[in-house]
Amino acid sequence: MRQALAEASDTALSRVVGMLEEAGNPAEAASLLAGVRVRLREIRPPRRMNLVRLLFMPLDGSIVQAQSWQRDGGKVPRSALQALADQLRAAEPAEWEELALAAQGYAMDDAAAIRRLGGEVGALAARAMAQTPPPGWQAATGIKPEHHAPLVRLCVGVWSQATPLWDAVEMGGTELPLPVLQRTLAPSLGNEAVFAACLATLMRFSTAPWAVASAACTLGPMPRLVAERALDAYIETMPPVIDAQAPGASAQRAQHFVDVCEALENGLPDGRPERRQRLRHLRHETDRACRAAYAGALEQILMQPLAGLAATAGIADIIAIEHSARQIRGLGLAGRRIGGTGSYDAAERGLPDAMARLLQHGTPAGLSRIDMARLAEILCGPDAAAKLL
Repeated sequence: MRQALAEASDTALSRVVGMLEEAGNPAEAASLLAGVRVRLREIRPPRRMNLVRLLFMPLDGSIVQAQSWQRDGGKVPRSALQALADQLRAAEPAEWEELALAAQGYAMDDAAAIRRLGGEVGALAARAMAQTPPPGWQAATGIKPEHHAPLVRLCVGVWSQATPLWDAVEMGGTELPLPVLQRTLAPSLGNEAVFAACLATLMRFSTAPWAVASAACTLGPMPRLVAERALDAYIETMPPVIDAQAPGASAQRAQHFVDVCEALENGLPDGRPERRQRLRHLRHETDRACRAAYAGALEQILMQPLAGLAATAGIADIIAIEHSARQIRGLGLAGRRIGGTGSYDAAERGLPDAMARLLQHGTPAGLSRIDMARLAEILCGPDAAAKLL
């Protein structure tokens, strides 16, 4: 099942997430979706609001898998989320149930509900979360009991700022104004771990996380050190998932990747040549992935289906294959922005002749020469269509 999810299209993955939501088994859903969390952050399928998600949303940028968690890094191990939520529910059962009831019917993309209820649950947690581990803590989380209190202190430091965090998230847009950033992060300037967690969340929800990190560098020596580390970590997450079976989604990811690359290359301060070198390397690797996916999509999504459509094709088939052609074209355009044009031009030069050969073996019930020319125009331009006609 996990392998099938890894190979599923974005649309199919979103449907599976919806089915798991309906099933109502958070632990099983978390286990199944562990390998596709990066993609889920990209496609952001609708999720029901619940108090566990709401409680840890202010820490969203800091949540990591347990095996990569370090005590002093301003991070929260994913394995501890449910145990901490259960501990809070046990400490304040009446208030927890009241908030859980208030959250019913909302989705995790409702900004107003998140701000209102998130502020309330954050205030509850900051006030009521005990710093002694509950029974069975280590067995449930894999985290040693002596690490419970520092972890709770980190979480409380962020929960106490939940409302200002969401105010900043809502105002952030493409670039968070420096006065808002200063006001939001000021309470955490005395605690590096809390500052790192708050900054990570602001970056996580910003459409321009590199700009948030750059602005945070101006707040002092400690913020600059934390923000530089956060920016380097963000750069490592930039390479997009490029899949020949999903050229449309891959094209969007590739376009976003190159937009971010250009923004970073234009805005990075001098003095860190290794960062620019890393960006060039990631761009080169993504260029290779796009070229391979483009060639694969042409063969698997276009030419192979065209062999059958040359014999018989209905209106729905023609609409579908034209849609695929537009998606492949989009991937080619994105790939050209990332790297060179040579491999794309070479692949496209052979398309009209390959289509003409399919027409020689076609039937009157299949694609016509006009249909083939239309596909060639979508993929390669009017000169290729003229050649087929």
